[in-house]
Formats: sequence, structure tokens, C-alpha cells
Amino acid sequence: MIKKINPLCTYLLIFSVAIFSLSGCGHKSEDDPFTFEDIIIQFLTGESPSQIESTPAASTAPSTELQTPPVTEAATEPPTEIPTEPVTEPVTEPSTQPPTEPVTEPSTEVSTTPETEPPTEAPTEALLTIDDVAFIGDSRTLTMATGGRYEFNLIPSSSVFATWGGELTQDSAKQNAQAAAAADRDLAIFWYGINDVQSDPEQKLAPQFIANYEAIIDLYHNINPDSKIVILSILSTSVHEKDYYEGQEENILRYNRGLAALCSEKGYIYLDITDLFTGDECLAPDDYIHFSRDWYAHSFLPEVFSALGIDR
Repeated sequence: MIKKINPLCTYLLIFSVAIFSLSGCGHKSEDDPFTFEDIIIQFLTGESPSQIESTPAASTAPSTELQTPPVTEAATEPPTEIPTEPVTEPVTEPSTQPPTEPVTEPSTEVSTTPETEPPTEAPTEALLTIDDVAFIGDSRTLTMATGGRYEFNLIPSSSVFATWGGELTQDSAKQNAQAAAAADRDLAIFWYGINDVQSDPEQKLAPQFIANYEAIIDLYHNINPDSKIVILSILSTSVHEKDYYEGQEENILRYNRGLAALCSEKGYIYLDITDLFTGDECLAPDDYIHFSRDWYAHSFLPEVFSALGIDR
């Protein structure tokens, strides 16, 4: 069997052959039982020449042959590289502990903000109906229902307590207040004044007018103390009514200021409807004192009912 020869050994062998050839050492002599060829055979076959042919007695003379030590393959370990660890971001192992909320130390500061209860919705009051209301006054009140010169039938007669040409100084004013109180309505709307202004040509009776108004309301409240009181402002008249109301504009304003002060003092509701009067187009034809049905239906009643929460 031929051994696998290392290339390095082959180069050394060729080199040695060349040396022996040049030096004449390749020929067998009497003193040298082995020639260079024998060495080559031994190297190639791995067997000694004595195994191939009988070997004469070995010479005791020192060998002049170049002894080539067997070349063994050095076990070459692969160069050990210095491991370079890649620069990696620190890996954070997921925590197996359950997340805990940060512990907040109790504040030692005293809060100056008062604790407030959650807001609660204010209960809404039910709308009043016309049957819960009493209208008390003079002919300007009366014409909304039936009676007198006009019968507009805009509100039930059972809700109206008024007299044609009524004034606060008349007995009819007391009677109407008592009758309305006895009807036990939740809301009483008083509307006097236009005839009282006409009876005050010298414009000196405003304080007395306010006192008379208060007395009528007290009479009503003595019978029905739980009813709410509303006073409507006095509206002007047409410029055609010079005989009765000439120069009374300032006096009407004076009366209305007194009514507003009375309501503020007593806790009544003062409803200023002055802006509803826009001139002669609000008044009944050929009358100039009382209002038209259209004005009551589309201006006066919607405004008053809306302001006071009355369901029509």
C-alpha cells in the first residue's frame, strides 16, 4: 500500500536525490550495504530493504548518509481569533413581577379647595296651564275673553276677573281680587293703570296709585297666600286720545317706576311689556285705547306666556 505523501516531504526527497547524485553518494559500495535507492524504497513502501532481499551484516561504520527524519504533519490548529463581542444594547429581561403603581406619599398640605358634591340637575317646574292663571284688571284685560265692547275669546272667561273702565279705587277692583283669590289659582296677573292715569290730570297721584295697588294685592293674598303675583307695566295710548291722555307719557313712566319698586320690595314679578307697544297699529280700529285681536294673539299673549312659563 502506498502511503499518502505530504507535499513537503516530496520536495525534501527531490532535493536529497539531487545532492546524492552530485556527490556520488548514490552508488552502492562495499562498506555501505544500502544505497540511496534503498532509502527511497523504504520511504515509499514503508518496508526495510531486509524484508525485500536478504540483508548482509550491518556495517559498524558510521553512516555518512543524510538521515532525513520523518516528517510528520504538524497538527495545525486554526488560529484562535480573539472574539469581538458585538456592541449590543443591554437586553432588559421582561419582568415577571406584576406592575406596581407608584406609591404616593400622603400630602401633608391642607387643601384650601372645598370638596364639592357632583352637580345635580335642578328639577324643572311643570309648565302652568291657562287654568292655573287668573287675569285681574280693567277693560284691556277683559277684551281678551268675552265682555265689554270686544269679545276676542282668546282665553277662557273663567280665567278673567276684570271690569270695563275699572280703576283701583273702585269697589269692582276689590271684588275682582276676591273672586280671583277664591278660584285658587297658582298665578295672578294684575294689569291696572290706564284708567287711573286718565283720572290723574295733574299727575300727582302716582304715590296713591301704588298704595292702592298694594292694598288690592294684599286683599288677594289674604285669601290665597300661596299664589305668585305678577304686575304688568302700563302701556301708552294713541296720540289721537288727546282729550284724556295728552301729556301723560311722563306720568305713565312714573307709575311704572313705582310698580317696579313695589315688586322689588314685596317679591312680586314685574313684567315690563313696554316694547310690545309699537304705535297705533297695535290698537283696535277707531278706538286708540284698547288693543287689536291680532296684537293679543301674536304679540301680547305669546310674550307673557313665554316669560312666565305658561303652556298655551
